[in-house]
Amino acid sequence: MGPPTPGLPRHRGGTLNAAARLVAQSAAHITGLVVVVELSGLGGAEQLSAHRLLTLCEVGQ
Repeated sequence: MGPPTPGLPRHRGGTLNAAARLVAQSAAHITGLVVVVELSGLGGAEQLSAHRLLTLCEVGQ
């Protein structure tokens, strides 16, 4: 991961990735993840590449 962008979170995709790990620890099967808005320039989708990801709206930088 590159240097942090001022005003933006350093760990992109981290909250959704942590939620997916918690769900998996409860013995549930994750079939995919959905995000309402993806900020495409931040690389969050790459952090979530272990799962199928549906993005409803993609915003570029």
